[in-house]
Amino acid sequence: MSFAILLNTFRGMATPADLDYLFGTMRSQLDSYTPTQQETHEFIGSFIQAIGNEMNKDANKRQERIQALGSIRVYNGAPGEVKFKGINPHVFAFQLALRVREPSLIDQDQVGLCGANSVLIFFAKHDPKGFAKYALDLMKSGKGSFKDLLVNPTWSVTGGNWNSKMAAADVVTMGSLGIYFIDKLLGEGAIPSTIVSWLTQAGFPKAADKSFDFPFGWRIEALEANLREAAQDAQAGKLVIIATNGKIVNAMAQTKALVSTGTPQDARKGGDYNRFMPISENDQWVRSTNHWTVVSKLEVEDKFVKVKLYSWKEVLSFSVAKDKFLSYYGGHVTSG
Repeated sequence: MSFAILLNTFRGMATPADLDYLFGTMRSQLDSYTPTQQETHEFIGSFIQAIGNEMNKDANKRQERIQALGSIRVYNGAPGEVKFKGINPHVFAFQLALRVREPSLIDQDQVGLCGANSVLIFFAKHDPKGFAKYALDLMKSGKGSFKDLLVNPTWSVTGGNWNSKMAAADVVTMGSLGIYFIDKLLGEGAIPSTIVSWLTQAGFPKAADKSFDFPFGWRIEALEANLREAAQDAQAGKLVIIATNGKIVNAMAQTKALVSTGTPQDARKGGDYNRFMPISENDQWVRSTNHWTVVSKLEVEDKFVKVKLYSWKEVLSFSVAKDKFLSYYGGHVTSG
């Protein structure tokens, strides 16, 4: 579907059901579009209308999103000098607008930035105006504030070296935070102390690393106690980023694709939080964690773990046998 057709489909309707179609049915195509300045302007106008019609959402959050979108629309009209080589400001504005309403679209794609990915999803979800300002300031001045943390991207990010590996909005926001020499040297991922450092400098209260260096060496009781603590923090509305082996997240994504009803809402939201996902136990002698994911829901029952997490542009909601889940689990980072 061309962007012109998408725009005509979306224009004038702009209801919550249209958002399900946009973020469900069209989800995998959104970052491939290259709208013009006028097309982005028109899209954001309809987008603001659709979000204004989401009466089932918190009124304050709805208004914050509308204000964030307004600032993006102003930027799109007069972007000025772009500080990131090869980034089209109107494509960037379109993608950023999408992420203000649907933070789970923030995606590390071909780059190992799961720590920065998780942190920014939480930031965009809970502070859409702050997230938009951070992104726009980066584009306009070459630096931006992730809350209290001033982010200065490296030359490799502003010079366009990563443009082919992530969407434009993610290069600017996530690449600026997460790509720098030490983590690239260590294998393209943020170590726990890096995530805690970001959070502490940004002003998140009581940021703490509660992950295990070698999960295979810990008794299952210790892992379960840690997971229950993470669940308590998540239920209290705190930031919780769990360390897992990426195989379980891949299995969730594959299972979602297999069992999806095909409706826009199911494709967008990830289905029933209580839906069971069978998975084999991870080999106890080769257990390791290599992936950070931010969770919005986490419950630990006697036999099952119910989790809703965000990874690789997917919203994944499943119930997993507790002993199986723990074999892929390696602790968490929290703040709040």
